[in-house]
Amino acid sequence: MDFYIIQFMKSMLLPPGNIFILLLASLILFKISMFYARLLLICGCVLFYLMSIPLVATMLIGSLEDYPAISQEHINKQNAQAIVILGGGRERNPPEFSKDIVSLATFERLRYGAYLQSKTNLPILVTGGFIDPEDTPEGILMTQSLEQNFKIQARWLEIKSRNTAENAIYTREILKTENIDTIFLVTKAWHLPRAVEIYKQQGFNVIPAPTGFVGFKSKQSIGFYDFMPAGSAIQTNYYALHEILGRAWYFIRY
Repeated sequence: MDFYIIQFMKSMLLPPGNIFILLLASLILFKISMFYARLLLICGCVLFYLMSIPLVATMLIGSLEDYPAISQEHINKQNAQAIVILGGGRERNPPEFSKDIVSLATFERLRYGAYLQSKTNLPILVTGGFIDPEDTPEGILMTQSLEQNFKIQARWLEIKSRNTAENAIYTREILKTENIDTIFLVTKAWHLPRAVEIYKQQGFNVIPAPTGFVGFKSKQSIGFYDFMPAGSAIQTNYYALHEILGRAWYFIRY
């Protein structure tokens, strides 16, 4: 039940839920105070525009991408002992596959993890559990994708975790028996700073290995379409604000 309450709260605090609340509040206030109703309506419209344009989305999420891509030279200089790939979600029973598969975000991480493995020959640990007990753990879906798409077999599998903090805790339990402390940590560029911090708290020497850059720092220039509303911008802003809330919560909780 707690999980669903948290999901409801997130949907109301993040776009487009927060915009919906502002607009709904403005309708309620029309019979009470025309001034405040109009003020909330204007705020809702402005917020909707800002949350729907690529310029804001790329700048906001770019501010979270603290770690640059690592070069081949940098990879070669590291003394990593393993590659840890964090899960990023699943697609539930798409009709063309008739079973759960990894999401595009998870596949992106697996692809880069496979690339690192091809350059370093290091063993891979994949980490990702489940929320619904009837689900196949995400880690199992990840190992299947690694084998089917990249012909790589993960050496270790973590399937109990439900979030990034538990990813780190259970990964520590697995790798401490192997005396492994230094790892490449693979996840989305905007998610990596929070993941690095929580893995360091578990005693790991972390080498950040970001992938999936989408922020403003990766863009060459600002153009006309950066100011035009786009559905993809709302999604990007959702991820950015979700990560900001996640960092704040982890600062308090962990």
